[in-house]
Amino acid sequence: MKADSEIINRDHPFNLQKAVETLERSYIIHIIQKNDGDKVKASEMLGIRIQMLEQKI
Repeated sequence: MKADSEIINRDHPFNLQKAVETLERSYIIHIIQKNDGDKVKASEMLGIRIQMLEQKI
């Protein structure tokens, strides 16, 4: 049996983690735009710290 590190291929077109990250980033950008670029308001609306928001985008 292969180790987890051998199984994960982030370049594979059906990589779930990569798909979730892409969707999450798009959603965060959408929320920032709805808040006229105010990342603090966006982070509050999303219920995450501003540092986490910055990390995710």
